Amino acid sequence: MLMIFPHIYAQDASGPEVIIETHPAMPAAGSHWTLTLLVDHPVPNEVTVLPPAFTGSLLLDSHVKNPKYTETRVKTAVEYRFIPNNSGRITLGSFTVISPSGVTETSPLTLNVRGPAEEQKLLIPRIVWEGAPSQMAVGDTASITLRVTGWNSSQPAHEFFMPEVPQKMILELSPLQTEERAKGIAVKLILIPLESGDFRLPAQILHYENVRFEIPALRIRAVLTNTNPADKEPILAADTAFSGDLQRFPEFDSTAFKSIINRTYMEQCEEIYNTSRELWNNNRYAQTLAELRRNERDHPAGVLLRPIRTEAEQKLGLFDTENENRRYRKFLMGLSSALFVLVIISPFGCYMLLRGSLWKKAALLCTVIFTAAGSFSLYRVINSGSKTPSNVKIGLSGVTNETPVRRVADFAGEETLIFKEGQPVIILQNTGLWVYVRANDTTGVSGWIPAEKVIFY
Repeated sequence: MLMIFPHIYAQDASGPEVIIETHPAMPAAGSHWTLTLLVDHPVPNEVTVLPPAFTGSLLLDSHVKNPKYTETRVKTAVEYRFIPNNSGRITLGSFTVISPSGVTETSPLTLNVRGPAEEQKLLIPRIVWEGAPSQMAVGDTASITLRVTGWNSSQPAHEFFMPEVPQKMILELSPLQTEERAKGIAVKLILIPLESGDFRLPAQILHYENVRFEIPALRIRAVLTNTNPADKEPILAADTAFSGDLQRFPEFDSTAFKSIINRTYMEQCEEIYNTSRELWNNNRYAQTLAELRRNERDHPAGVLLRPIRTEAEQKLGLFDTENENRRYRKFLMGLSSALFVLVIISPFGCYMLLRGSLWKKAALLCTVIFTAAGSFSLYRVINSGSKTPSNVKIGLSGVTNETPVRRVADFAGEETLIFKEGQPVIILQNTGLWVYVRANDTTGVSGWIPAEKVIFY
């Protein structure tokens, strides 16, 4: 068994903070074993790692270094992937991490590598719910945490611990920081009861590698605190499963379009719908959602396509995704138009007022030039965002095909989770062949995926 925790902090605190992650927790001879150094420094090129001498029992298979994004900061992930040759006790010396903030030396690692045919020892860590109220009001929000004592690994991902959602309750995953996982937090949940009654999360037994997670049951009573009839109207849970047939594309409600927008918009939306339906019927689900989301964002009547897009996502098992927002684009378009009008109209009026003064005319000319340059820059910002993977702009949106999400930009990198077909994402960084993305939903999970797996819009 591994003689250390899979999550270890650096020994020397004079330099950058370094967290060591290992996967799997119990390596086997002949199988891959990954060791990752998470360095608290945002620029990978400014981080130098001096590894110890690797013994003949450890074969270095690959070594990659990439930025890793968290909710609050950017870190550098240095990943070493080994293949243990022999079973038995192995000691790995200290890593020296050098950055502009100083030098940090990690603690040595000692582990026992099991043979390929040896059975892993079953581990049963202690698990408790924390922060769960025994009673809460309908509509209130509570944050609860599942803490695992004696298991500080970053694996499995927190979605692994997601319980079954009770009826009449909203239950959502809350993103975890690396430091929280290091402290034993397996999952954080946000829950909102929608009706009064007793809500119960049943006990579960989950297995991951050689670990058995025995999750205790949780019971919460929801009560009404307001007698206002308006508060007693039924509320639909946001994550109710869709039971429709995957092969059946959502219907288009043309009557709603006729009553809200003019005939031109109705014909355009019908054309968008027919294009999307054809893509869907050809099993091109990700392209269908990219088409719907692009028009939902850019078309003047795009918001009326939202119910079709939402239902299509639910057919693919995607819930709680974020809607497309046109307010920022509208603001830039309006500001750009106003500046263009200013450039055209203001010189004539100002010229009449400033006639006869040479230096004031020069000042007016400079003002017009700077205003025109600002308008042109805003126009470029609004229309930037190439749809080709080699020119992906940061902040561009996309929809993914089903693909693994990796910790680093390398096919040998550790997989953290798998994006489903049709997952909407936001592009945070592009290397040409790989993009670092954040899921455009309430989970906000992030990681590296191949650029060819993303349909940009």
